[in-house]
Amino acid sequence: MISNSGLSALIDILSEINKKDREIQNVFESSGADILSKYSEKLQDWILTELGVPEDNTVEMLKKHGDPEGYFIEETFCRDFITDSFFEFNEGNLTKDELLFNLQNWNEKLDELKK
Repeated sequence: MISNSGLSALIDILSEINKKDREIQNVFESSGADILSKYSEKLQDWILTELGVPEDNTVEMLKKHGDPEGYFIEETFCRDFITDSFFEFNEGNLTKDELLFNLQNWNEKLDELKK
């Protein structure tokens, strides 16, 4: 499990990666120049795995059970509800403290969504 200070440092690194990616996009005057975004996504996935968030298996479950049935299988798990927090942080809609809270309390957020 990641310590609070370690998680905070990783979020700072993600911020730097995303800032540099936006700078590169500005140079090329294109939003399609997501050169660093794959590294950001890999780091986000690693953080979520270290926090104990199950792997996203939506595609597998849709292939196995069909669309939309695969979404409603109990074993289906989608990480979108928590990766949205990374997106909102990158867009400036969440503070770092709010992102940290959402990441550290992902179980509670999932429970709320299931209600």
